[in-house]
Amino acid sequence: ETQQGGRFSTTSADLELRPKEGVALDADAQFDLPSEDFLVFNLDLRVEPDRGPRWILGHRYLQNNSVQETFEVTTKLTSKWEARVYERFNIKSFRENGSKRINEFLEQEYTLIRDLHCWEAEVNYNVGSGEEFWLIFRLKGLKDLSDTLKQRSYPPSPGPG
Repeated sequence: ETQQGGRFSTTSADLELRPKEGVALDADAQFDLPSEDFLVFNLDLRVEPDRGPRWILGHRYLQNNSVQETFEVTTKLTSKWEARVYERFNIKSFRENGSKRINEFLEQEYTLIRDLHCWEAEVNYNVGSGEEFWLIFRLKGLKDLSDTLKQRSYPPSPGPG
């Protein structure tokens, strides 16, 4: 919260709901009290069942900048192989010159993951502002730390989109 002339001007909120095993709803927001409008609002719904694909749906709002949707699905192909698809879609964004862009893919990422017993290997292909391809080898014992550090929310950057 910030103060302006002895009064609070911005309030923040975080919400985490875990209604049942494998389902999570996470939200965070910043609200501008004087204008009675959201500055930032993010929402993620995670569905991670014991069997079947894992899903993450996200919504990103940044006042006077953009509204985006994110989607990620990860599924087992075999006992050793997984596939993941991540998409980030721009509903609406504003450029510095005041023009707006609507309904466009901002990022698409395709990943194959191979279980190598103590290691995991990832092959990634990403299309966004350019094309990227990378290979990652990860110790499985560090996966929990890696998942904690890696946030798939990709908040919109404040610059031109």
